Amino acid sequence: MAAYRAGIRKDRCAVCSSAIEGEGLCSRCRAAVVVLGDLEGLKQAVRALKYLEGA
Repeated sequence: MAAYRAGIRKDRCAVCSSAIEGEGLCSRCRAAVVVLGDLEGLKQAVRALKYLEGA
């Protein structure tokens, strides 16, 4: 259930839902996460988006 809520689907990217083999992220979304600074950078980006949505 937690994987489902996190967007993890078999044969679909968890971020953009494009077709992939298996589970996880497509190469484009994986590269974007690396550019953001991996998990910590991604968490900061999510916090920034939440802030901007409330502004």
